[in-house]
Amino acid sequence: QATLTNCIVFSNTGGDGAGAYGGTLTDCNITGNVGTKGGGACGVLATRCTFEVTQAWSDGGGTWGGPNEQCTLMGNWSHNNGGGTYSNLNRQCILTGNRASQNGGGAYFGTLINCLLAGNTADGDYGGGAYAATLTHCTVAGNAAGKEGGGVCDGTLRNCIVYFNTAPFDWNYSYGPTGLSIQYSCISPSTGPDADHNITNDPQFVNSGAGDYHLKAASPCRDTGSNAFVSGTADLDGKPRIVHGAVDMGAYEFQGYWAWAAAITNGLTNLTQCAAGDGIPNLLKYATGSSPTNADAIPLLRAYTAGGQRMLEFHRQPELPDAVIRLEFITDPSLTPH
Repeated sequence: QATLTNCIVFSNTGGDGAGAYGGTLTDCNITGNVGTKGGGACGVLATRCTFEVTQAWSDGGGTWGGPNEQCTLMGNWSHNNGGGTYSNLNRQCILTGNRASQNGGGAYFGTLINCLLAGNTADGDYGGGAYAATLTHCTVAGNAAGKEGGGVCDGTLRNCIVYFNTAPFDWNYSYGPTGLSIQYSCISPSTGPDADHNITNDPQFVNSGAGDYHLKAASPCRDTGSNAFVSGTADLDGKPRIVHGAVDMGAYEFQGYWAWAAAITNGLTNLTQCAAGDGIPNLLKYATGSSPTNADAIPLLRAYTAGGQRMLEFHRQPELPDAVIRLEFITDPSLTPH
């Protein structure tokens, strides 16, 4: 069993694990290998590795068995089940564009925690994103299946988002032959009575068309997961998994307005600066979805308390919904909710 670090393993042909069998891979690129099962790797501990365009004549186009930590699996193909992974433990992994000729375009069996499954396909049958797997804090979107369960089929969902998937029947999820357990997840259509704390609202991704599945500030998935299902302290980006006391649904935790504003580097984020000259600070313009250089009418509608949090509601342009901002602290007594 080999230990490989910062290596490129490409265009190999073999039996199980054509790229690597057993051992450890760290910061490696596994590309274009073709094997019986686990085209990229079989029974390997992989960390920060990329598996791309590998094939398995049996199961596990990318990997078969073993843990994958912070790995990317893209464009892999299984001629049977598990286009991306088969029976792996996947943490903070991205599975995109993988394909299975039968079931589980992204993953078949195994466990996925803080993972993104997007653009995967199960050509033959069920589970475009995942089949009979246990998913916690995963975002499953834009996947497709030939029959049922474009997002998932069978298995378990906890604190997940399963949305915008396609299939002839049961486009987002299918209960399949062994059943599907869903709790604290954003999924459509409704699973029935709200005993399991699921929601059906549009998750409001930043830009799913461009592959950005982070949550917008107004997402209904914010702070609506269950802390009891949290595993680990970091989300898929490696950022804090819980920010506002209650965890978010999906792979990405919304980090809050101030962290977002701090990433803006155009020099127009000073708290008191007003680029448009209309008396509204630039940061407030950003927070309400506008631009600092736009003279918008965004008057304060009300200040109120919700769930023990102090909130301010602003009106934006007529074609946009009103914006609500959660206050971290207040220095102006006039904004204190009553």
